[in-house]
Amino acid sequence: MIKNDILPFNWILTNIETICFTTSGGTPARKNPSYYDGKIPWLKSGELKYNIIFSCEETISESGLANSSTKIILKGTILIALYGATVGKLAVLGIDAAINQAICAIIPPIDISNKFLYWYLFDQRSQLLNLRKGGAQPNISQKIINEIVIPLPPLPEQHRIVEKIEEEFTRLDAGVSALKKAKALIPKYRQSVLKAAMCGDLTEERWQRKECGNCENEWKWQLIKDIAVVSGGLTKNPKRLQYSLKYPYLRVANVYSNRLELDEVLEIGINEAEIDRCSLQKGDLLVVEGNGSIDQIGRVALWDGSIDPCLHQNHLIKVRFNKNCNNKFALYWMMSPVGRDKIISASSSTSGLNTLSIRKINNLPIPIPPLEEQHEIICEIERRFSVIDEMEKVVNDSLAKAERLRQSVLKKAFEGRLVPQNPNDEPASVLLERIQAEKEQRAAEEKAGKKKLKTVKKNKV
Repeated sequence: MIKNDILPFNWILTNIETICFTTSGGTPARKNPSYYDGKIPWLKSGELKYNIIFSCEETISESGLANSSTKIILKGTILIALYGATVGKLAVLGIDAAINQAICAIIPPIDISNKFLYWYLFDQRSQLLNLRKGGAQPNISQKIINEIVIPLPPLPEQHRIVEKIEEEFTRLDAGVSALKKAKALIPKYRQSVLKAAMCGDLTEERWQRKECGNCENEWKWQLIKDIAVVSGGLTKNPKRLQYSLKYPYLRVANVYSNRLELDEVLEIGINEAEIDRCSLQKGDLLVVEGNGSIDQIGRVALWDGSIDPCLHQNHLIKVRFNKNCNNKFALYWMMSPVGRDKIISASSSTSGLNTLSIRKINNLPIPIPPLEEQHEIICEIERRFSVIDEMEKVVNDSLAKAERLRQSVLKKAFEGRLVPQNPNDEPASVLLERIQAEKEQRAAEEKAGKKKLKTVKKNKV
């Protein structure tokens, strides 16, 4: 929390309740269709995405507005989500709109920059999440929002701070955009390497396959069943709970593309007769059978032997290659664009549910170069992958640095260190006194108006 003694001389600490009005909205009864599809934009908390709101997913009618606790909030108001998965997310209204009860509207007076307030709340995101209360899905409340402490500078300095933040963020955004574009190309670079490798282009000069008349140097298409043993795994069923013998086993959740995730490896009850068939050896190729999702079908990784003994479930197909095929070469083939096309084609079915099976894996074709060339291809793939990995690390480090710089800009901004102070600016203490006087006057006018309304109604009776 920011303390008074580190703030510039003309700043002051205050809170949301002291300087702003806050309110929330409501939801017209869904059972009444006439309350919806009107001309009034109506905003839900899920639409708050650190954005400016220019349109809403739903609209309500005048009767929906009149017969619910929702209310129209004016353009320029800051909105913050109170409940659920979106809690703490912000937006600024770019239009007049009604809001639901899961949104708190923060309405600053004319002497407070709404952009300054927005960026301060943006900076306080993690602190806001720490203030959540409740059970399974904790929330924040309007009361919590009202109690948020704000370091308040003079109004001219608020504008200077906003201008500097947005200038710095524009520069950072341009760099981040370029980095994200570079990052998006990295998987394509890997696929390009694999495609070249599996077309023989990475070793073409060395082997000169097209000119060589020696058939021993030729690539040959073979079915996996001719160069490997393919087998299934354990089927999970209730009777396994009765077995006293338990082994660790791999599931689909443990196998990704050229990657194993072993943070959670479960155990399963087995009988001894299943051990030989379902045991894993280091170097076994594991293929995800799939459940209809094209992205999941045919994910492949090599077992690293880090858990011994270890078995595998039936949704992982195990492929154990013989001496004619290097298991890493087979891995890279199945990861390559050409290999993926073969896998997807084999997985298709008349029912529309794409999946693999032992039979389909057995009948997958794979191009087999001489063993020495397989080794050369693997080395060249991994050399190029290491360059790409380093490129990816540089990009990720740069993205993390950009985020740290963004946080540094905000920290400096709200400690009064981002822009210089002007001694001629009206002190924030004077600004605060004026805001409080205006709020008290408005509250008194509203109270008097209500009393007058009650008196009129009583006289009419």
